[in-house]
Amino acid sequence: AVLTNKSGKKLTLKAPKAWNSLKNSIGPKSDRVTELYIHTTAGNINDSAVKVMNYFFHSRNWNTGGYHYLIEKSGKVTQCYRDSVITNGVQGRNKQSVHISWIGGYDFKQGSNQMSKGQASTIVEMVKFYCKRYPNILVYGHNQVAGKSCPWFYVPKMMIELDLSENMGLVDPQWQLNMSALPNYQKVAQQIAQGSFPLL
Repeated sequence: AVLTNKSGKKLTLKAPKAWNSLKNSIGPKSDRVTELYIHTTAGNINDSAVKVMNYFFHSRNWNTGGYHYLIEKSGKVTQCYRDSVITNGVQGRNKQSVHISWIGGYDFKQGSNQMSKGQASTIVEMVKFYCKRYPNILVYGHNQVAGKSCPWFYVPKMMIELDLSENMGLVDPQWQLNMSALPNYQKVAQQIAQGSFPLL
């Protein structure tokens, strides 16, 4: 598939890489960054970064995509934007934020579009990296600030499990979904942090 912006101009994304090799070439830090949001694309787990970006440009008619990084099923990462670029990840929060999304999540069933083990370990690596890169950064899940299941787990619980409580973003109320769903989302967060699969 070819990536074109909404005017039809051809764009190029670098091929997805393992985070360990990509992290050394992501570009400089940016003074604007104080928050990190974790997302799911809420689509098919086999989608490519190009497909997701084409959706933003052509179905949403946006000038800029939603995420700085997209994590494919294998766990490899595509960098879509550098930290200095403001994207369209969370309404009202983008000026200060970097957005990471795992591809998939149309549903959260095993053997369907549930997060893969590769995606889970990459999210953990990326969160740890960004907490070192910006020691005062606060990490949130989209569902803490919007009424969406995205990213299908409760990020503050993952941060506690990773011993990164000081970088845990909290809101009041603690999230925008039904409180009865919280225990399952907390359990998935714990499993992601511990690398224990299958999820739930």
